[in-house]
Amino acid sequence: MLHFWDPRTHEFLGWYVNLESVKHVDAEHIDTVDWHLDLLISPDFAVTWKDEDEVDAAMGTSYLRDEDVAAARAVGRRIEEDPRALIDAIGDWRDYKPPTSWGLLSLPEDWDRPAS
Repeated sequence: MLHFWDPRTHEFLGWYVNLESVKHVDAEHIDTVDWHLDLLISPDFAVTWKDEDEVDAAMGTSYLRDEDVAAARAVGRRIEEDPRALIDAIGDWRDYKPPTSWGLLSLPEDWDRPAS
């Protein structure tokens, strides 16, 4: 789940929830399947579904199965029924302000070039 603020006004815009399968972790990998459906939760806890078009496109491939979409919709419906429960479980960071001494982060000059 991501928290979003307007970069100009610093107004809190809401939470973005990426619906995906449970992660399977071993010594070398983290495997998960992005179910393509996502949710936006506004500051007043209204829930909006996103990316139905991505689900439709992925359903035409072997990547996303009917049972994946059913699982995504079930998880999304549970969140939709009580979005505050998810926010309470993860943490509501709306009031968090980083110390002003942190300043802006910078990237190295070659950040956009592959390592040799």
